[in-house]
Amino acid sequence: MKRGIKVLLFVLGAIVLLIGGIIVVFIVSMTPDAEQEEKVTKQAEEYMSKHFDHEFKIYDTLYDNMGNFEFEYAAKVRDIEGEIDFLVYESGTTSSMTDTYASEKWTKQLEEELERDVRETFKDSHRFFVYLDPREGPKLSLEHPGRYDEAEIEPAIHIEVARERNDEDEELVNGFVDVMKERDLITDGKVFLDYIDNGGEILDDSLIVEL
Repeated sequence: MKRGIKVLLFVLGAIVLLIGGIIVVFIVSMTPDAEQEEKVTKQAEEYMSKHFDHEFKIYDTLYDNMGNFEFEYAAKVRDIEGEIDFLVYESGTTSSMTDTYASEKWTKQLEEELERDVRETFKDSHRFFVYLDPREGPKLSLEHPGRYDEAEIEPAIHIEVARERNDEDEELVNGFVDVMKERDLITDGKVFLDYIDNGGEILDDSLIVEL
């Protein structure tokens, strides 16, 4: 019986050590490397000084340990004059510094242009946002960002409504698309009508209309 207790204690001890090891590995993987943060901050300062001609501020860093972006470390930068927050990082494909300034600027411009039409068309809209792939920005986006309507972009416009889908929604979205075309706001992209409950949980598949 004593032998059985010893085996049981050994197994329990091994399990505790395994769980502890997993926790330690997880914590380490979630903790950014201070040297890498310092490195990307310095690279961003040099990059911004070369390509940006007015005031900016590097206010933080982003550590992506989940593989959501093409980088592991990025500097968070704010354009003081335009009040635009964006990322500066070393591209994993070109190994050169790049940024998301153009996509963030164009997103802000589009959201400001569309806000009134969204509120008037979708009376029960919860929120809306525009998504632009940062890779759609030009290579030197800080030098030549221009306006969204001067670039060949395909935005994804997401409009959230806190309800279930109804039969009138397709006509509603098509009418919204017609308004955007009449105002020459965008010519390509997609509009997503996203259905959620009051807690933000998805209720139905999005209604998607292509421009």
